Amino acid sequence: MIALQLLNFLIIFTAFVVMREGEGYSPSEIEDKQQSEQTFVTDGMPYNVAVLSFYLFGPFWILYFVIGGVLAFLYDAFK
Repeated sequence: MIALQLLNFLIIFTAFVVMREGEGYSPSEIEDKQQSEQTFVTDGMPYNVAVLSFYLFGPFWILYFVIGGVLAFLYDAFK
């Protein structure tokens, strides 16, 4: 369980370091009606694709599933 938690921390920390400079959509960009539609769509695209890929890509969510399974087993075994 400790190894799984360390792997989880490593993955999240790596994703944070890689994506910390990313620019998403700010509230002022959403409210700004003078900005062209094409610029608005493409400004935050790389950051949004990276974040969604992180959550939807199988190896990342499977890790959380395995952690939950291991915790359930440990809880039942030590109960």
